[in-house]
Amino acid sequence: MVGIIEAMELDQKVNMITIGYFLGKDYWRKGIATEAVQMLVTFLFNKVNVNRIQAEVMPASEASKKSS
Repeated sequence: MVGIIEAMELDQKVNMITIGYFLGKDYWRKGIATEAVQMLVTFLFNKVNVNRIQAEVMPASEASKKSS
């Protein structure tokens, strides 16, 4: 398994959802997380019709903090 990506904590009052992911270290810096997040964000905005998406980022993940 390469990793996981998930959408969680839908707040229906403001139509917002939180996303998060985990990627095995062997797969870091290959663009996999970026592509997966882009696909999930597109789906959530276009099919689920959320207004806002926030991401939970692990403190040690410097690359993820830069792209969030």
